[in-house]
Amino acid sequence: MIYKTDALVLNITPYSNTSRIVTWLTPEAGRLTTMIKGACRPKSPFLGQFDYFYTCELLYYQRQKHGLCIARACTPLRFRPRFRTDWRAYACASYLTHLVHHSSYSGHHGAIFQLAEKTLDLLESEGASLPLLLWAELALLELLGVSPQVDLCVRCRCSIDASRGRAFSERAGGLVCVGCLTPHDTAIELSADLVSLVRRWQQAADFRMLRTTQLTSQQILVFKRIMGIFLAYHLESPPEYRDMAFALAAASRGTRHTETSCA
Repeated sequence: MIYKTDALVLNITPYSNTSRIVTWLTPEAGRLTTMIKGACRPKSPFLGQFDYFYTCELLYYQRQKHGLCIARACTPLRFRPRFRTDWRAYACASYLTHLVHHSSYSGHHGAIFQLAEKTLDLLESEGASLPLLLWAELALLELLGVSPQVDLCVRCRCSIDASRGRAFSERAGGLVCVGCLTPHDTAIELSADLVSLVRRWQQAADFRMLRTTQLTSQQILVFKRIMGIFLAYHLESPPEYRDMAFALAAASRGTRHTETSCA
């Protein structure tokens, strides 16, 4: 049986001199891996029809061979050409698709597909952005059901005020009051303004809603650190791609402006 779906390219792996194995993210089937036979032959109908960060209309056979579906045809819907010339934006997009690939699986992933599309479109139109990556990480964790809890102490379920102290624990899954900390927690103290910031970003359905947020360099530094620890603990996400993407985004001219004026 043949299926048709929109599909975002997550990964391309050589299978032979002319054939490729392509991993896609689709709204209905989630992560999907297809064999594209003869994809690189000079007269192949697939030539130039797919590449990293493309969104395509994909036709494929559900029948699997060696765990792979067979692609019949694909037509590009969004090329996102900026990622071929802007290597900082490319690094951010590469990290995003790596994170989605690492955390997705077979099954309905419509919301994650929309998030990936939305974030790639913003990176393509505006370039590398460290705050955008932080928001995308938070939004993905929310969709996966493992978002950091910052409303109450995760352990005693009491509200946390400045007099009791507050810290972030990746083991507990969010904020804990000082009395609930254990020796096994990697605790990072969070200021009240940063806690409020995280809450607001978790509630934002679109990054464009956060453009008026005032964000200091110190807030970005702590925000980035707690998200890195949380991702490594709960998703077992390797830090190498993230470190490279964030370093390049922080060095971009647009991100330096964003750190002091908007998010």
